Amino acid sequence: MIRRYPDEMPALPEFVERLVQKYFRKVMRYCGVSVFNLVFGQSLLFFFHSILDWPGWIANVTAVMISAVPAYLLARHWVWGQRGRNSFKSEVLPFWSMAFLGLTISTVAVAIVDDRYDGALPVQLASVASFFVVWVMKFFVLDRLMWRHAHHAPIAAAPEPV
Repeated sequence: MIRRYPDEMPALPEFVERLVQKYFRKVMRYCGVSVFNLVFGQSLLFFFHSILDWPGWIANVTAVMISAVPAYLLARHWVWGQRGRNSFKSEVLPFWSMAFLGLTISTVAVAIVDDRYDGALPVQLASVASFFVVWVMKFFVLDRLMWRHAHHAPIAAAPEPV
C-alpha cells in the first residue's frame, strides 16, 4: 500500500488557489449572512402565514421587507467591510432592487403554491427555492459592481518549514 503524505499531494492549479484566497472568506461570510437571513425571514413568513393566518403573498411580502434590512446591513459591514455612510444610489437602490427581484419571484411562487397546497411547508419551500435563484447572482453583483473596492486581504501563506 502506498501512503501519501500531505507534502506529496499535488498542488492546486494557481488560478484555483487565487480564487480560494480571494473569495473563500467572503463566500463563507456571505453564506453566514444568508443562513441568518433564511432563518429570520422564514420565521417571519411562518409567523405571518401560519400563526396570524395571513394570505401567503402578504406574509411573504412582509417577511421579505423586514428581513432585507438586516441582510443589507450584515452584507455591507461584515461581508464586504464597508464603513461610513450608505450611498443610496450605488448601494441601497441596487441592493433593494435585487431584494425586490427575489420578492417578486418568491411572491408569485408563494401565491401559486398557497393556492394549490395547504400548510406552511409548501409555502416556505416555494419562498426558499425562489430566493435561491437570485442568491448566486446577487453575490457577484454585490462583489463586482456594488462593493468591488472592498476586497479582504488574502490569507497569508504559511511559512515554509526549515
